[in-house]
Amino acid sequence: MRYNNILVPNDASDNSQQALDYAGYFGNLLGTKVKNLRIREKELATAGVGQSGEKKSGIVMAGDLGSLISPDDIDSDSSLSPLDQIRTAAQDADLIVAGSSGKGESKGWMSFMGGDKADGRDVLNDVLLARMVEYIDKSVVAIPSEAKLEPISRLLFVTTYSDACERAIPKVIHLAKITGARVNLVHFVHNHNFRIGNMTKIMEEDYLKLKEYKEKHFSEIAEQVRNESLMAYSALPEAIYKLTIVRKYSLGIIAKNAAEVLGYFTGGKLPDYLIPNLRFPFMYVQS
Repeated sequence: MRYNNILVPNDASDNSQQALDYAGYFGNLLGTKVKNLRIREKELATAGVGQSGEKKSGIVMAGDLGSLISPDDIDSDSSLSPLDQIRTAAQDADLIVAGSSGKGESKGWMSFMGGDKADGRDVLNDVLLARMVEYIDKSVVAIPSEAKLEPISRLLFVTTYSDACERAIPKVIHLAKITGARVNLVHFVHNHNFRIGNMTKIMEEDYLKLKEYKEKHFSEIAEQVRNESLMAYSALPEAIYKLTIVRKYSLGIIAKNAAEVLGYFTGGKLPDYLIPNLRFPFMYVQS
C-alpha cells in the first residue's frame, strides 16, 4: 500500500511536537515523507512575532522504534483559517497526524488563535481536530497528550459492517503486517436489540457473523486477529471509550463514516466524543 506524504499541523506546542515524533515513526513504517506544516496566524505574522512551528522532531530512540524521520518544513497561508490552512496543505498527503490535548483542554493546538470558525463558532484544539476529521478528505490520526510513543503492538479495529469499514480493512491489514501487531476486531451490538429478541441468540448470531467477516476479510493475517462481539449499553462512541478504559491498545482504527448507518446508536459524531477522551492514538480512515 503506497503512501505519499504525512502532514503534521504544528503550532509549536508540546502536543504538536509529540505529533511530529509519532509522524516520524509512521513515516518509517510506511516509507513516506513527513511534512511539518507551520501554522501561522494573521495577526501574529503581521506584527512581526514570527512563525510558529519551528521546533523540529529530533532523532528519538524508544525501544525498537529506530531513528525517526526528520520532517520537511512547509509554511501555511496566514490569510486562511487554520482549518483551511491544513486542508490546502493536505492536498498531496495521505495521512494527517495531529496532537490533541484531551479532556477539552486548550493547551497549544490553536489555543493562541482562538480556534477555527468553520462551523460558525469559536473552537479550541480538540474541536478543531474533530472538524479536520469531518471536513478534510484524508485519514487523520489524533495523538492524545498522554500517549507515549512506542512500537505498535496491539490494534483495535471497530467495524459496523458498513461498506466504509470494508474499505478501511486494507489499511488495518497493512499496518498489522508491517508491525506484527495483534488486531482486536470488534463489533458492538446495542442492547436495544434485546427488546425484540433473545439476548443470547442475538449475541450468538453476531458472533457467527463477525467470525465469517474475519474469515472473509482478514484471511491474510488470521492468526493475528481476535474477533469479539460485544454488548453496548450506550452509544457507539461511549462504548468504544469504555472498552479502552480496561484494555491497552497502541492504535485504534475506524472508518470516518462507519457510524452513519447506525442512526441514534451513534450518540453524536465519533471524533467529537473520542478525541477529548481517549488516551492512545486513534486513526479515522478516509475510505
